[in-house]
This record gives sequence, structure tokens and C-alpha cells, in this order.
Amino acid sequence: MIPIFPETVPPAVCTGDPGGRLLDALPAVTVIGDHRGDIVAANEAWRRFGRENGARPAVAEGVGQNYFDICRDAAPVGCLPGK
Repeated sequence: MIPIFPETVPPAVCTGDPGGRLLDALPAVTVIGDHRGDIVAANEAWRRFGRENGARPAVAEGVGQNYFDICRDAAPVGCLPGK
């Protein structure tokens, strides 16, 4: 997760960067989170990983979810941060 503060969210990310191309260009599973750990943007690699691994639709999309809650909930089933 790339931690950010709300006032530092690049406008391109908030407005969809038309279509999130900058974030989606990153091959690694990547999310941008605010100071609480709430995901404000997620790339296609994150969404694909979620879909391919049975994540609930909201988690697979990422935005609006709390990154730390996702990690905590995934740990009992063998998903560890950074894996």
C-alpha cells in the first residue's frame, strides 16, 4: 500500500486518470490508501488478483475498503502481506 494523506491524492487518481492508466500500468498489485488505511485507488493487478483468488467483489475492487482489515481477514486463510 502506498500511504497518502487526503490532501495529497493526485487529482488524476481521484478523477480516474482517465481510466486509471497510470496506476494500472504498474505490474505489481498496488493500492493507494489514506491515513486510516482506506483504499482510495487500486490498480488492475489488485483487481485481477482478487477476482482470481475468490475475494468478495468489494474487496477485489478495493476502493472504499480498509487495507489493514483486508490483510487481517486474509491472514487466517493463508494470505500474508507481501505474498
